[in-house]
Amino acid sequence: MRVISIFLWVFSAAFAALWAYAYAYVGAMACGFSANDGRNCTIKMPWQHSGEDLTLLVLVPGAIFAVLVIVAVIVGRVASRRGQSQSQL
Repeated sequence: MRVISIFLWVFSAAFAALWAYAYAYVGAMACGFSANDGRNCTIKMPWQHSGEDLTLLVLVPGAIFAVLVIVAVIVGRVASRRGQSQSQL
């Protein structure tokens, strides 16, 4: 169980890094195809989005990350409890 917990934490961190990279990439692509040829174009902060952009770029990845972290915490607690109960034998 401890190995699964560590794997989930590493996977959560990798997912967060991949999300950050993809978010920056999509923002850069949006600047590249903007009407002012990319001049003075800034990437929007996650809380500045609305509609589909908010759902696809912020809420869905955030929900996946939250589920991964919650599962990692639960598995870690189960593993530590299981280790404590075996050490008491």
